[in-house]
Amino acid sequence: MADVTVLKCWPSCAQAIDWSHDGIIALASDEQVNLLFPRTKPYDADGDSTHWRHFGLQVPWFTKEELPVKDNAPLHTFSIGEEISASTPISLSWSPPGVAKHRRCAFAALTTNLVLSIWSSTGRLQDASSWGRRVIINDALEDYFFNILRDDTSLLASEFEEGIRLRRRVRAFAWAPSMHGGQTAGTIGTQLSWGQPMIAVSNDDNQIVLMTVDSPTSTFGVNEAWSSEVICYFTVTPDPKSIVSEPMLFDEILQEQRYAPHIAWSPWVEVGGTLHSVLAYATNQDIRARVIAYSSDDTKFGPEIVYPNIDMRYAGPMKWSPKADGNVLTLALFTDTEVIYLTISPLDASVLHQATHHLDDRWDSISGVAFHVCPQNSTELHFSSLMSTGQHTTALLELTAAGLTAKNPPNWHADIKGIDANFSIIHDLRGNVNTMLWGLSTSPLGDFIAYCYTTHPTDMIEYGPPADRRVTLTIRNLSNTDSLSFMPGNVSAEGAIFTMKKWIENVQKLEELPAERLRIRGKLLEAYGHKQKFFDGNDALTIAYASPDLTTILAAFKEDVFLNRNTLRDRYDILTSIICTPSASTDLAKTMIAFRLATTVQSLPLYLSLATVFSRTILSQSSQVLLLIQELTDGTNATERQPEPVESCTFCSAPISFTSLTSASCTNGHQYARCGLSFLALQLPGITKHCGVCGTSFLNDEYVIEREKIVRTRPHTSEDGVMSVEGGVREKGDAERDVERLDTRGESAITTEPRQSDKATTEQELDATSDIDDKEMGRELPLSLARILFFGCDACIYCGGKYVG
Repeated sequence: MADVTVLKCWPSCAQAIDWSHDGIIALASDEQVNLLFPRTKPYDADGDSTHWRHFGLQVPWFTKEELPVKDNAPLHTFSIGEEISASTPISLSWSPPGVAKHRRCAFAALTTNLVLSIWSSTGRLQDASSWGRRVIINDALEDYFFNILRDDTSLLASEFEEGIRLRRRVRAFAWAPSMHGGQTAGTIGTQLSWGQPMIAVSNDDNQIVLMTVDSPTSTFGVNEAWSSEVICYFTVTPDPKSIVSEPMLFDEILQEQRYAPHIAWSPWVEVGGTLHSVLAYATNQDIRARVIAYSSDDTKFGPEIVYPNIDMRYAGPMKWSPKADGNVLTLALFTDTEVIYLTISPLDASVLHQATHHLDDRWDSISGVAFHVCPQNSTELHFSSLMSTGQHTTALLELTAAGLTAKNPPNWHADIKGIDANFSIIHDLRGNVNTMLWGLSTSPLGDFIAYCYTTHPTDMIEYGPPADRRVTLTIRNLSNTDSLSFMPGNVSAEGAIFTMKKWIENVQKLEELPAERLRIRGKLLEAYGHKQKFFDGNDALTIAYASPDLTTILAAFKEDVFLNRNTLRDRYDILTSIICTPSASTDLAKTMIAFRLATTVQSLPLYLSLATVFSRTILSQSSQVLLLIQELTDGTNATERQPEPVESCTFCSAPISFTSLTSASCTNGHQYARCGLSFLALQLPGITKHCGVCGTSFLNDEYVIEREKIVRTRPHTSEDGVMSVEGGVREKGDAERDVERLDTRGESAITTEPRQSDKATTEQELDATSDIDDKEMGRELPLSLARILFFGCDACIYCGGKYVG
């Protein structure tokens, strides 16, 4: 059954929709970009589990500070779009996960005034006021070229100011795919490392520019604001015939090579320890490509490779397959008459194989392209044209040994005839109807496809107010089988939930849901069980934890805690219970996850916990977690052997005893929730975030960073040692063995409390460091236990969901 949502607008461009890794769909319209959020509430037999919440963002609107008024450009550098356009969105694309807050996706929107801006949320996703423009890429381009243009003159503009104007305009862009997408293939919610967010843009001076996009999240709190910087650039070598210094005639303007109209960035492939990718771009006469090699923050370009006799100046798009099959990349190019399938080597960007297929003599532009990686490891190519999709049968191609082969029309294509007939009947048009398709996009797991369309009469003038405009967004299953399967890869919990909810819609009886939950959990473990270990054994972990590099420690911590096999089993238990059986208790699974987390925190090097007061407090809380779980396992009263409380109530200063993993109360009855990572009581307003799936509360990033600015005066190094833990803690067994260790180890497995002389209240430490100028210290945050814990668990450790707030 199709999932249908109607919006009150018309799309503003072809390829008007994009589906993010987080499960959010963006749709570009004339006056705004609409965001659609899937419903993630538990299964309800009487409710509508396919409901989408949506609102619009005023992407075309700019303030004078963001876009100052400019003088008119001379004729030879004049741009109608930049001068007098309404800033309508003409292209949008979600970034890979990791750059926006809580490791979510940001989206880039290119408007008709040739301005590329990056948008993201401050944490409250479904609140339109939390979304805003974070970076304008054009500003970074202008700042960079202002300093170098005097030495690198423009071929198209003789004046300095006009050269800057040309180089700050953006004509096309492409996000770099996730650098480490294949490193931890098979995880939900996180990755061992996220890599450097990058974007490629083409400007109006025949240049391709590679840029970084950084945020407070991508820099682990070091940056306080979003920023963008140019890494490097190269000039597209134009054909001598296309160089016109002073174009005056219309033919000369058309002949002039000024910019690359299309850019596409391939997935990364590891070659000899270096990540390789291919950046393809179009010119007036051909397609060109360069290999990009990235290693240790160093980016290098290969030589320019030309794919001749492929004209895409007024055609397009070009799109890479998301899957690198055996270190071979696949690029689909749409010309005016055919689709060209290139198999390309990531080593030198050479073409290994080429296949073509006609486009049924259609004359309109291609409006949507989507790849479907089938469970049988074959790859299918879905595409639509703006006005004639329903009139042609070719909409699905598959690459076989014989070349590109057309397959039977997919489900979404078959819907168009029904759409036409229904619109004709409603408006008595006698079949004079045309359906316009504005874009295709696949779901985060690649098993569903979204398409948007509008319907119009063909035998009359269509008129009416903008309020009467409607676009329909429809989601269809890409598979014709009834079997549930998850494609391996790095996915979000929200993406997995969407697939699970679609699957259980087919369940006939509620009594069948517990069995289906177990079946789905088994498939999740099979696809996302993190079978590949990068820190195998205790020695590898010990070496990684002793490293001064934050990213190395975070990767080891994630694999040790977040991607532990037993924790994954418990996490998928919780995740499937939330969707299938929300009334079932998940307390045992959450307790075991908390136990493993606290055990690992106790075993981290001592210098991490001694770096800040906040880290020492977290270490003390983790020891109380182990004490409480041990007492619950022994069946004793948790209040009989409680150590001295480390927390006090902010209202009455009464002590807070540790008697629960999820809630806290002082002796006078004031009650609070506990943070799911530090297990500290959440006593102040505005310091929390919560999981968008299971609702567990945590301390937010801003509070953690603020507490981390209070650094101990004595520096600590890895020579300070490792907290003493019995050897059995490092061995990972089944959940039953975890409980058995609690029975046999007793209190000796729990790290002793810090010496009484080391104990100091947070207020005393604050007073001791209050004279330090925050501006002078900047955001050079210490390498501490708190940072490892909160940045390492960048998704909910209990269900894998992204944070909100």
